[in-house]
Amino acid sequence: MLRMGVALWLLVVATLIAGCTRGDRTSGTSMSLNPVGEWRLVAIEGEAFELPDGAKLPELTIRDDGSVGGTAGINRFSASVDVDAWDENGWDIGPAAMTRMGGRPEAMAFEQRYIGLLEKAQSVYAWPETLDLMRAGSFVLRYERIGE
Repeated sequence: MLRMGVALWLLVVATLIAGCTRGDRTSGTSMSLNPVGEWRLVAIEGEAFELPDGAKLPELTIRDDGSVGGTAGINRFSASVDVDAWDENGWDIGPAAMTRMGGRPEAMAFEQRYIGLLEKAQSVYAWPETLDLMRAGSFVLRYERIGE
């Protein structure tokens, strides 16, 4: 009788493990989170950075419809991303439109570098508190969530 109980218990455990590991993608769960939200830049190419005099800390707002915008250092920008690419952690952003305010040369160079990296990123990984934009397995830009 004890053998029968142990065998039944092993069968139940094996069934549960098989159900958890079968790789069924129709369950509605996802390993990545949606990148929609407001984000503040905290690292460039995997490292902390010093904000040049006259520049504002870049912020990025991502909306459900794929529109993105924010501040780039001096100017505000807007662009759009392919929301369908998010399913595979893709980041496909179009060219950014920007306001045309001027600033100190160092701040302008920082802004151009930031926008260039934003446009070169190929993948996005959203976590509860951080957002990583990457290219070829390397960190391009890292943000922290604003608010919430």
